[in-house]
Amino acid sequence: MSVTREKLYSLHNETCKQSLELMKSKNQDYASADDPYRNFRMFGRLGILVRMSDKLARLRTFDERKMLNVSDESIKDTVQDLINYSILYLGYE
Repeated sequence: MSVTREKLYSLHNETCKQSLELMKSKNQDYASADDPYRNFRMFGRLGILVRMSDKLARLRTFDERKMLNVSDESIKDTVQDLINYSILYLGYE
């Protein structure tokens, strides 16, 4: 597959936009307006890293098997979760 630089940038832009919307939605469920990290406070950054490692393990398994056993989360969903956990990690204080 040949991807041009512009197609790559377009993919990046669209994926990040969708990831932000996903983060907004999930943050409503797991945290509060006053503390967007409420669900991570017990374990801090380590908790975020554990979630990231779960997502990386899922990608590795998909790469090895070329299939997903869980049908309610796509590879795109997993990548978006990784993007969001990375942002959460970056902003954690």
